[in-house]
Amino acid sequence: MPTTTCYDNPAGIWRQPACVSALSKNLHAHLDLAQQNRERCADRRCASLKTLHVLEMEMDPHECDSPAGKRVNGLITVRRLVTIFDRNSGERGVHAGDFLWSNSSGLRIVGRMSGITNAGLLRAPGFKDCEVCRQPYVLYGRMCGRIAATRIAALEGCQILAMYRIVLETPDSGSGDLFEGAAGPGTLEGAIMCACKR
Repeated sequence: MPTTTCYDNPAGIWRQPACVSALSKNLHAHLDLAQQNRERCADRRCASLKTLHVLEMEMDPHECDSPAGKRVNGLITVRRLVTIFDRNSGERGVHAGDFLWSNSSGLRIVGRMSGITNAGLLRAPGFKDCEVCRQPYVLYGRMCGRIAATRIAALEGCQILAMYRIVLETPDSGSGDLFEGAAGPGTLEGAIMCACKR
C-alpha cells in the first residue's frame, strides 16, 4: 500500500488555498496478534519486544463532525500494525502501520498511522486525575491519508489529518498478553483538507 505524504508542510499550507472541514469520530478498535519477536541489542544493553497486529476500527460520527466529515465513514483496517516495546508489552512502545479506510459507498482512503503506546498525555499538571505518564493499553498518534477513491465529487483529491486516542482492554484484564484480542473505545479528531482549484 503506498504511503501518503502528511499535510504538514508549513510553506505548502501557506501557499495553497484550501478548504478545511472537521472530522470527528467515535471509534471501537479491535487488535489480533499475528506475530511477535524478542530482540536484544548488545552494544546498548537493551531488550525489545516487537509485535505485529491486525487492527480494525469501526466508527460512528460524533456531534462535532462537519457535513463533509459525516460522509467520510466506514471501517479502518491496518493489516500490519507494528509496535516495538521497551522489554515487554506493558512498557513504552512506538507503533506504526499503513491503513485502508473504506466503506460500501466506494470510499477509499489510504495512509499511515503512527504514535506512542502505553503513555498518558492527559496527566498532571495540565490535567487532573485523568492519566499518568505510564498508561497501559493506550495508543496515541496521528493519521495522515489521501482520498484515493470516492463517488463524492467534493471529496476528490482531498487529504485527511487526524489525531487518535484508543483505550484497550484485554480479555483477561491486562495480564501482559501482548494485546491479544484487545478491544475498546477510541476517539478520532481531525480535518479534511481539500485544495482549491486555481
